[in-house]
Amino acid sequence: MKLPSFPQVITKGNSRVTIYRQDRTKQGKGESFLVAFYEADQRRLRAFASYDAARACAEQITGSVNEGDVKTLVLKADQKAAYLRAVEALRPTGLALDVAAIQIADALARLQGRTLSEAVGYFTERMLTVKRKPVAEVVAEFLAEKEKRTKRGTPASAIYLNSLRKRLNTFTNAFQCELADVTPEQVRLWADGHEWGARTRFNALTQLRTLFSFARARGYYAKDDDVLAGIEFGKGDGGTIGIFTPDEMRRLMAAAKPEIVPFLAIGAFAGLRTAEITRLDWSKVNITKRFIEVTAKSAKTASRRIVPMTDNLAAFLTPYAKAIGPVCNLVRPEKHSGEVAGRAAKVTWKHNALRHSFISYRLAVTKNTASTALEAGNSPAMVFGHYRELVHDEQAKEWFSIMPTMTEATNVVPMVRAA
Repeated sequence: MKLPSFPQVITKGNSRVTIYRQDRTKQGKGESFLVAFYEADQRRLRAFASYDAARACAEQITGSVNEGDVKTLVLKADQKAAYLRAVEALRPTGLALDVAAIQIADALARLQGRTLSEAVGYFTERMLTVKRKPVAEVVAEFLAEKEKRTKRGTPASAIYLNSLRKRLNTFTNAFQCELADVTPEQVRLWADGHEWGARTRFNALTQLRTLFSFARARGYYAKDDDVLAGIEFGKGDGGTIGIFTPDEMRRLMAAAKPEIVPFLAIGAFAGLRTAEITRLDWSKVNITKRFIEVTAKSAKTASRRIVPMTDNLAAFLTPYAKAIGPVCNLVRPEKHSGEVAGRAAKVTWKHNALRHSFISYRLAVTKNTASTALEAGNSPAMVFGHYRELVHDEQAKEWFSIMPTMTEATNVVPMVRAA
């Protein structure tokens, strides 16, 4: 058998073994072969009488290394340099080279083709720049800011703030963590875990959106992240427009106590929102010139508007009118109205139905979407899409013909008749 030239270097993967040939004929001995390799950083030699035995040993050593037997691992010069650079780079982290390799492999597998640099950039931009605060602290700060900025001393502000506290406290109890760590999936599970009606769900998620807008502005949540992304809000009105019939409204007004009459009348015949009525002052109600001024501070849309006063509304308001002072002193006028409707008038109370009724009947009278929207403080698209053709002309005429019969000018419960 023709032998190869020596020394013969055998490499496989990261292993390297060298076979040397020794000619000892001058010493009266035959030739021999040496296998040189490294084991635990020590150079080892093994002697064999035949090349075949030496070659078999070399093959065994290189195979062992690549199967995980590191005792016989031999690094080339460039490999050793790379190893030393890797160890030095990891020194500040305290990670061993093998631990770092395992973590990197796991991260790359989870990134599904994205690079570590992309992942780190995303995390740094959204997380390391965020001021980390517990949910409870952010909610407390948000409520304090709302209390400071909300118009004090009005029933509407009390209702709004109480609603915020109630729902956000529920959120705080569920999330005992830092706000920056809250994810859309967690919020979805939280929202879906409540047996809320359509309106309650809509309100809760809307208030939560306000909280996170505040948090992003203060740097407590990543600016580009939407915690409510993909979460179905539903419709605030449950998807239907509930209105009262003229007969139901007549019975409501007949059963109403004096303190609730202005609220019912303005809601039904001028279409102001509940919050707008509770902020309304008598100085903005001009019965002589037949209009109500909704100031920018009182309006939901923060835009001033003038609402015409119908004859029947003027008749209902006249006995209660004052020069100045709140039109409605009740903290929860809809609750009082609902109690009146249920006990005395035998009418099923429908949330926000006073305003819905006004817009529906008013549109049937004016036949003008733009003017009706202007009076109601809504967009023409909203009025056209939700209120068109809900009622007939005769029903609208009957609605605005509901009139009170007064026996005294003040402090009386009005008796209602059809004009």
